[in-house]
Order: sequence, then C-alpha cells, then structure tokens
Amino acid sequence: VIAFASSRSMPKGHVGVVSKVLSDREILVDQANWERNRVTQDTLVVDVSATGDWSQGKVANDAGTLGRVNPVNGFIYN
Repeated sequence: VIAFASSRSMPKGHVGVVSKVLSDREILVDQANWERNRVTQDTLVVDVSATGDWSQGKVANDAGTLGRVNPVNGFIYN
C-alpha cells in the first residue's frame, strides 16, 4: 500500500494498493476516488523525488498524463 500524505489538495491523504512494481521509480496501483466516485486499476504512479526515496509522487490521470506532485509518507507492506 502506498500512503500519500495530507496536503492542501488532499486534506486527508490517500492510499492505493500496489498492483505491480515496474521499476525502482514506477508502480501501478488500484485505488478508489482518485477520480471522483471511480475505482481505477493499474494506475501509474511515478517517484519524482530528487533522491529517489518516494517522498514525492505523480499519479497518472484518466488521459494518461502525470498530474501534480503529491507528498508520500511511504509504503505499508508485509
């Protein structure tokens, strides 16, 4: 699970279930309500942090382009 931090655009933060790891800086996630009232699957998320630590990420929108920079708290995994 990727855990996005709260921000002005996302006051409560956001989570997505990682469905596939593509590379060290690219993953696919399944999530709900990134696009209002929709469940999206295999959505691209890209690490855009300067040091590759996943502290910032961009999420692809329904047009397939990457949106704004979003703060990331990290991952929850087993």
